[in-house]
Amino acid sequence: MPLLLITIYFMNIGRPLYWEDALNEYFSGLDARLMFGLDKFDELNDVPKPTPDFFQKLGKTQIADKETSDLSMKLKFLQMHIEEEIFGYNFGDFSEEYGTTEDLFIQLLAGCSAVHQGRETINSEDVIVAYKTFFKLIKTDITVYRAPRSIVDSIPEFTGYLVCDKCGVSHGLGPEDSPEDYSDVCDCGGHLVYKDSS
Repeated sequence: MPLLLITIYFMNIGRPLYWEDALNEYFSGLDARLMFGLDKFDELNDVPKPTPDFFQKLGKTQIADKETSDLSMKLKFLQMHIEEEIFGYNFGDFSEEYGTTEDLFIQLLAGCSAVHQGRETINSEDVIVAYKTFFKLIKTDITVYRAPRSIVDSIPEFTGYLVCDKCGVSHGLGPEDSPEDYSDVCDCGGHLVYKDSS
């Protein structure tokens, strides 16, 4: 869930992410709001904490039948075509990684919907609730969900970054990390270069 939320956070702010942005996204509690509130995540006053029992039930969820599976697949393909029209056919590599993350996120939300209804099977209604939640989420300014200041202040900033010279992905290094602790090759095959955070 964090990868999808940080992508939406980035789209909301329209600038490069800073350390505090990452902390706000990660510690804001938005993930629990989504799992428990679903398409009403913005209306929750008291957000329950996920329990091991909740996750065990979630892990047992399955698609109920062929009708639900077909609906889920049709909505997934429709969404892919819409994204290609919006972002263009060169959406390529990003689409492959993001599309998988998006699909797993929607499956997670559908599973949460089923668990809240006391079921182990995901039905068509759960799939629809998951997509409604996703569409509402991408239209929402999620920067309003912030980490408690005490958490932000207690976590030291990165001391530097490893940046891929091919794909541009950066990996922040904490105060106790060293560039030598990591491989110098990115997942894409590019070379990771150390950049100081100053």
